[in-house]
Amino acid sequence: MFGMAIKQIRIRKFKESDSAMLAHMFEDFQDSIASTDDLHELARKVKVARSGYGMIYLKNKLMEIRRNRGIFYVAETSEEKIVGFVIAVVRELTKIDRIEQKRPMITGEITELYVDKSQRGRGLGKKLMKEAEAFLRSKRCGYARLWVFEPNRRARDFYRRIGYRDRNILMRKQL
Repeated sequence: MFGMAIKQIRIRKFKESDSAMLAHMFEDFQDSIASTDDLHELARKVKVARSGYGMIYLKNKLMEIRRNRGIFYVAETSEEKIVGFVIAVVRELTKIDRIEQKRPMITGEITELYVDKSQRGRGLGKKLMKEAEAFLRSKRCGYARLWVFEPNRRARDFYRRIGYRDRNILMRKQL
């Protein structure tokens, strides 16, 4: 068996000292998504790393968490290596939501989920999602939503297995 048993990995809140490691993980995350891009429009790791993308993206996510009563959990090995993360935020009801929805509810949104390749298929993604969902429940969210890149079939299948269903579909045409 490769990797580490899931029980040896703990989930904890983000700390500022995690920033450098997470910046690299965001670059790997972007590269992973770009590798599934059938239109070849997303930048791959070489370009992304040179741009400082990881740190810029991390700072943007931390601002979003502060603005939207969110949480950032990391999965850490006993050697203090981060092997995954999840970010969840609370989306408050708008006036339009209150009119359009039969039963208006505060919405939770999972904005990021990433598991290191060495840990995939071992239950870590599910464990991170359960933590994020518990946080959203504690904030009185009626449901959780997320966006997933359409070509990323593995992620779409994972989310379906843990109970998420397709709701909106973004369609696009090149002009």
